[in-house]
Amino acid sequence: MTMSSEKENKDNKEKTLREKQKEGTRQRVFEAALTVFRKHGVRECRIEDIAKLAGVSRGTFYFHYPTREDVIIELLKTVESGVVDALSELPSTTPLIQVLERLGDLLADRWQDDPVLLREVVVTGLRLGLFEPTDRSSDHLREALTPRFHSAAQRGELQTKFHPDLVADMFLTNLMATLLAWSGMPDISLHSLLQALPSLFLYGMARPPEE
Repeated sequence: MTMSSEKENKDNKEKTLREKQKEGTRQRVFEAALTVFRKHGVRECRIEDIAKLAGVSRGTFYFHYPTREDVIIELLKTVESGVVDALSELPSTTPLIQVLERLGDLLADRWQDDPVLLREVVVTGLRLGLFEPTDRSSDHLREALTPRFHSAAQRGELQTKFHPDLVADMFLTNLMATLLAWSGMPDISLHSLLQALPSLFLYGMARPPEE
């Protein structure tokens, strides 16, 4: 092995080590921020508290996350990515109600034991407009669900007088409202609530009038 190749290998190893250390620091900051958010909220917390808990400087926090909200955005993307990947495993012919029930299971698995952080996530997302159907291409969950609503309409599972895009957005709006409402009453089983939501949304909850 030549001197140049040895130096190149050494440089690559050092670069890999630095990248691992950087990622480790970022993860510590991320987890510390979520812990502080649970205690003090996103808008009310102090960056100093996050940095102290993570064992880093205030500047290190800002190096990884320009704002508190960027932590929430990363959390949302991480949760959304896992949900979308799991939904993609369902066959394209899966009835819509089963797709939505699976979505509910996935979200309940993540949030059942974390209602305080869930409330911070939903409130922050609403404040930042992250749940608004303005840019469908940037919302991977909406992008994944909308074709399912189109397929359901083609199979006769939905009323065709409503555009599937609109129905998908209406469901997601109801989903966000349900999660926010539950975060204030976490004694209720989130799994049960999110399992009931698709039926309530698709078929309604009112009793038929008595004859």
